[in-house]
Amino acid sequence: MSEAESRKPVVLVEGHWQFAHLISLFEYTPSMMQEVSFRRFGDLDEMRRLLDTADDADRIIAVVRRVDHPDDIEQTQPPVWLREDISVIRVPAESAGHLFWPVAGTDTRSVAEPLYPNGRYGFSDHHAEALAPRAGESDDRLYQAYLGESSVELAAAQPRLAHTLAFMRRLDSVCDIAFAEHFERTLSDVKYFTGPVTGAGPLFAWLANCVLGCLAAPVGWDTKRLETLREAVRYRTIGFRGNAAHEFPVHPVVAASFGLSWAQNARFRWGRNLWTHREAMLRAIRWEPWLP
Repeated sequence: MSEAESRKPVVLVEGHWQFAHLISLFEYTPSMMQEVSFRRFGDLDEMRRLLDTADDADRIIAVVRRVDHPDDIEQTQPPVWLREDISVIRVPAESAGHLFWPVAGTDTRSVAEPLYPNGRYGFSDHHAEALAPRAGESDDRLYQAYLGESSVELAAAQPRLAHTLAFMRRLDSVCDIAFAEHFERTLSDVKYFTGPVTGAGPLFAWLANCVLGCLAAPVGWDTKRLETLREAVRYRTIGFRGNAAHEFPVHPVVAASFGLSWAQNARFRWGRNLWTHREAMLRAIRWEPWLP
């Protein structure tokens, strides 16, 4: 280990799916990795072992933790054994994507298969499954039947949004980073999620920006250095797809209800395929195989 490497502060990051992409962004930003080293941990026991036994334990300055629920004391409060000189950065574990796919995953045909270990069509729903006996009908007739069956259930978008934002604000209230207000202002124009619980590039860009702000004080960055690092990481987020190997198609009623500019008349990536909502749902109704 070089002398510079041996002096770098260390940040422990909880092994959550959001944070895996966050660390990837940081590790592919050379100027960032010259400043800080990151270590992932799976649970509190592993975090304690790192603090007790790691060679660089004395250089650990901060811990980044996820918070799934505002009433979870273990997540919202630092462990009693944590050193007082270590900052805790509590980040809301965002899964507001369910707003845009409220019935996805309710198709009971979606089970593990050799080519599709996570199910053939994770975005499919019970409306598509119910129409399977009519698979031989024309595309137009079948898709219109799907829209008719599903649109009523998906129409209550605004109450779902209000309920979700209320929970997000509660979550923000016990965290060091807040997402609810930003999400509410920008959800129509920015694609933060590719599925109910999977994030897109802009989610990780926002997350990286906020975490860097929280790290400024413990690391010792002044405003100029912080903005330089933020800009370097922001550059790395250009084209960053996050969990975008599979993008759930957005129902046109949902896209219209929320005014989603990024979903209207869009194509969605599913493996090597790019499908409109219509194309994706017709395939799901007929349970057609696709090329992974």
